[in-house]
Order: sequence, then C-alpha cells, then structure tokens
Amino acid sequence: MTNSEFIDSFFNRLRLIVDLANKGEPLLQPQRNDSDAIHGLVLLDQAFELCMGVATDHLKRDRGRGRFHDLLAKLPEIDAQARSLEFAHCLRNQAQHQGIPPPQQSRASLNRDIVNGLRKVFALVGSDFDRFSSVPQVKTQYFRELLEAALKTAESDLGEALLNVQRVFYRVNGWVKHVIGNATVPEEMWVYETPLWEETRFERVSSETNTDVMNIALSVASGAALGMNYANLVRLQTICADQEVAATDITWAVEAIARSVIYLENEWPDFLLVYKQAGDEKSR
Repeated sequence: MTNSEFIDSFFNRLRLIVDLANKGEPLLQPQRNDSDAIHGLVLLDQAFELCMGVATDHLKRDRGRGRFHDLLAKLPEIDAQARSLEFAHCLRNQAQHQGIPPPQQSRASLNRDIVNGLRKVFALVGSDFDRFSSVPQVKTQYFRELLEAALKTAESDLGEALLNVQRVFYRVNGWVKHVIGNATVPEEMWVYETPLWEETRFERVSSETNTDVMNIALSVASGAALGMNYANLVRLQTICADQEVAATDITWAVEAIARSVIYLENEWPDFLLVYKQAGDEKSR
C-alpha cells in the first residue's frame, strides 16, 4: 500500500466511524423505543470498536487477537473510561445476541460514555471527533480551497462562509454537468462556450438548443452522479439558496460537498487528470 493509499484508508475508516456514531447516537436517547435503543447501542459500540482498531494500527501497536477487550488493553491512555466502555460492550452483546434492550435509565450515560470514548481515541490519532472533516482528503485544489475557506470562516463570518459554500457547489455541480455533457450531448447540441465549472459562463449565440432544457437535463443527471440521496441534495440546495444560515449548516454543507468530490474523484479518476487543472480547459 502506498503512503497516499494508507492516508486515504485512514480517513475513510474515520469517516465510517463518525457516520456510525452519528446514526447511533440519536437512537440511544432515553425517549426512543427499545428497538431503536438496541440498534443505537449496536451502532455506537461498533463505531468504538472500529475506532480502537484504527488507533492501534495508527500507533503501530499489536492488536493481539483483535477483539474488543484486546484492543482496549492496547490503549492504556483511556484506562479511566475502560470500565464504563466494557459495561457498554456487555450490554451491546445482550442487545445484539439476545434482543435485550439496554435499561432505559442507563441509555443517556451509555451514549455519553461511548461518545466520550470516541473523542479520546480520535485525539490519540491526531483527529477531532466533533470536528472531523473530509476536506483534507479532497485532491482537487480548485474545490478544496473554497471548502477550506468556508470551514475557516464558519464561526467568524457566516456570510463569507455561505458565499464560499455557494461558489464551491457551483464549481462541483458545473464540473459534474460538464463531464456528463461531454459523454451524452452531441457537439452540435452543446449550448455552452466555456466550461461549466467556471464561475462565468458564456453560451453560444448561434445555438438553437433550448438552454433551459439543457440545464434541467444536466441538473437531474448531476444530482444522481454526486452520490447524495435526494434529501441531502435538497438540503444542500436550500442552504445555498438561503441568506440566513447557522454555522452547523455551513459545516454540514462543507462535509456533504467534500464527500461528493471524494466520491467523484474515486469514480472518475480519468476525468480528474483533465479537470483538476480547471483553468487550463477552456472549451469542450
């Protein structure tokens, strides 16, 4: 495995852990039903066990047999929480293998203990569980620079952060549309004079093709290509069209766009070789 592949694998595993925890945490709230609580505890415990595996690999420590208790023993830095985490794992085994829901009065503390454990293990590998971002994994500078700028200003200047989110989404969506258009639209029907990822677009004056129809068709296709479900795509478009957003909206939008770019970079590596130097490609 090359160094680049190792770094990608590391980020991918951390991202999976964050996703599992984000799905599990609300399900383990005291007000949720027993079925949700079982599901939530299993997801959170799985996230923590995966996280311990990532940490032992990153710190170059022997996994032993690689089981929960073996991994926990390899991370003495979290000894203070070991007992509560072992208790949570025991309840998880009962939940997963016997269908026994965690006691309702313990659900809030279980949630808190596992999430705190995730925070500490993330810190061991030099990351921040609460502020984890996929942006550093984005290879295309043309997109990454605006994502970084949006994150940097999310707490201090929401207007500037929103502008950067709008600009990067325009670029990413334009890039996707252009690649799809190259593959599906005949040259004589193409209505654009400049690449669709550029922030200023020019149309061919002599074009007889309906530009609105072309835009709609490419927008529908690009939505599917971005790898987002429709609920997330609609939320992202709403944020980009809004004028009043919260910092949490910005960080969510940045992460959603970054993940789409990473997905496309992995799926379309051949196109990346052309489009990563976006300013160099001036025509279709």
